[in-house]
Amino acid sequence: DVFEPGIIVNEDGSYSGTLVDILELLNKRLGTDFNPTAKSIPELIRQVNDKELAGVLSIHSDRADKLGWLRTKSYMNSYPTIFTRKGFTFTGPSDLAGKKIALIDKVFFSRNLVDLYGAGSQLIKVKDGREGLETVRSGKADLYVGSSRNSYLLSKYQFYDLTASFQFYDHPTPNLMAVRNDWPQLVSILNKGMESITAEEIESILQKWGSGSKRQQAVELTPEEQSWLRE
Repeated sequence: DVFEPGIIVNEDGSYSGTLVDILELLNKRLGTDFNPTAKSIPELIRQVNDKELAGVLSIHSDRADKLGWLRTKSYMNSYPTIFTRKGFTFTGPSDLAGKKIALIDKVFFSRNLVDLYGAGSQLIKVKDGREGLETVRSGKADLYVGSSRNSYLLSKYQFYDLTASFQFYDHPTPNLMAVRNDWPQLVSILNKGMESITAEEIESILQKWGSGSKRQQAVELTPEEQSWLRE
């Protein structure tokens, strides 16, 4: 649950977000009832390796290969994004060098970028995107290396003094699913399900969660309240 709005843990313990909506659509196409769960990254890895979980909804292809998991085809891209205070100059990858950089621990794409371009940088490991942005706001970090999806957090948590300064469009992060290494049949099933979902449907889900909006719930009124409003 450190990757809002991919997975959002609601106050009642239920889940919402882009990946939940995609999984819901996948269930409709396949006639399945796959259920999401949110755990820490190390715990997710352990449970998939121990065959306690079927797999993960989103992972970098290189990370899946290193873990020895079976991966599906990519179903969408996200882009590494630099978040800074407004007015802070960041024009390209070389600007990572020598900076105080906040990043979520053990996230493959952000660590890879820092290894490539962040010579002499000081790493500040955070537990989630919100903490990463807070370290930038407080001045503890010069910038936070997150995902393009993290723009959702700017409005949700009212980080109006921060901005997405730069996106690494030449380093797209392909989002794909990966499953335990003894279930190749599940990879085939997931690929067929995702192939039935159009790019427009994916884009609609991403736009829905692109600006801090939350899933709208119907409001239930009692018959007495409805009667009073009519009068």
